[in-house]
This record gives sequence, C-alpha cells and structure tokens, in this order.
Amino acid sequence: MDIRFDRLSRASQRLSDYLETEGLEGYQDVKRRRYIQWSIIQHYEVCPTPFLDLTHSLRVACSFAFLDAEDFDPYVFVFGLPYMTNRISINSEHDIINVRLLSICPPDAFRPYYQEGYLVGTDEITNEYTDKTELDFNRRLIAKFKLNKEHFWEEGFDAIPQSALYPDGDRVKAICEQIVIYSDTEIGPEILGRFLQEWTDIENLVLSFARQRRDKVYSIREAINFLSRAEILSSDVQERLTNLRQLRNRVVHYPKELNVQDLANGFDEIANLKNKLKKLHF
Repeated sequence: MDIRFDRLSRASQRLSDYLETEGLEGYQDVKRRRYIQWSIIQHYEVCPTPFLDLTHSLRVACSFAFLDAEDFDPYVFVFGLPYMTNRISINSEHDIINVRLLSICPPDAFRPYYQEGYLVGTDEITNEYTDKTELDFNRRLIAKFKLNKEHFWEEGFDAIPQSALYPDGDRVKAICEQIVIYSDTEIGPEILGRFLQEWTDIENLVLSFARQRRDKVYSIREAINFLSRAEILSSDVQERLTNLRQLRNRVVHYPKELNVQDLANGFDEIANLKNKLKKLHF
C-alpha cells in the first residue's frame, strides 16, 4: 500500500508539471487539488488510485460493457451515491467524495466529453484504516444487470463507438502515456529506505541466530550458509533469503533499474520470512 501511494504521489506531481509545461488551460486547478490529479490519473489509467471510474449515463455504461464482450454477455453494475451538488462533491455524512470529470479536466482532455464520467472514493483516504470494509463500495452496490449481447441494442438506442469513447487528439492522454513510462519504474527514496530498514531487521535476526552457535560470523551470507549446513534453515528458506539479499544489493547499487512490482514482492517476502524465522526454535 505504501508503494502504491508513493507511486501515485509521484505520478500526480509529474502530471501537474507536464500540464504546466505544456501550457494547458486549467493546469492551476490540477496543481492545487489532489483529487483532480487522482481523477485524471485514474481515468487515463496511469496507475491505480483510491478512486472508482463510474458514469451517470446508461448508454455509456452499456457501450463500455460491450467493448470486449465478444464471447460472453456483459454486466452493468449500479451503485447508490449521495446527490451531487458541485464539480467536486464531498459528503461528510457518508465520507464520500464524488468528482465530475468533465467539470475538472482541462479542455484539452477530450475523453470526458463523451463518457460523462465520475470518480468516486472515500474522503480523506490514506494507507491506514481501522477496518477495510468501511472503504468497500460493495456496500453501495444496488443491482447487477446481465445484458443480452444479441438483442440489447435497438433503433434509437445504439452503442457509442469506441472511436468516440476514446477520441483521437487528446493531449491529456498523450501526457498521461508519458507519465506511465515513469510510474512503472520510478521508486521514491523513502520507499527504498524503508525496504533497507526491513531488510536490516531480517539481517539482524539471522545473524543473532547464527552467533548463538558460532562466535565468528561476520556477514549475512556466512550466517545463512552456517545455519543451512547446521540444518536449522531449510533449503527453501535459504534460497528465499539469498534471493532477498540479492534484491537488497540491487536496491543499494542499482535503484533506477528496479521494477516496482519486484520491490512490492520483496516487502511481502520480508514479512513472510520474518514470521517463519520467529517460529523456529533456536
């Protein structure tokens, strides 16, 4: 979750900078409002955000549903939300924020003109929460409709063509495509630092285990080999620790070559190995 928010923060900053550099009308609003940045990033599929993409138009919803539904009948989901009053509506009683995309995007963003899109999420969302279910929009799901792809559309109610849903010449789309290139690989120093701290905890744990049985153990590599030869660590744990140590070396020496997913997997692996090591009887 921390990695996702770090990635989102960097994408938001880059979006604001690009819009200003390109001189797009409305960039000032984007720079001032985090929710506008998130809305554009979510709608143009730069990276995951805490928002959901919805539409107020039944025709738009059904047109999207049928885009990739060549071999199956698609579904449309209906959600109940507080009534909107402004371009950004914040309902304190429901803790919901609702952003009308057409009202907040720069005029050079063509896609919102056709899609009647809204971005909705929980107000003041962070990476810390008491209960995940409190943020779950399944609680607002009213109905699911299965659409018959053979008999759904009729005269006077035709699908919106894909060329209209995704129009050409969209300058904001071109900018977002550039941001995607960076957001897939760029990792912030604070996340790298946190990973090294987590790794240090693992390293100290393994070294202390080894030094309980042998005085002269100076490195994590020595400790892993010694505990493996003593059959204290299984071959599986040995291999996983070795792979994690190699990832740590990449973080230190080649941080710009790291993949975001590799680091996310590394955090998961550290958590799993910590639990496994603490359960061992030394």
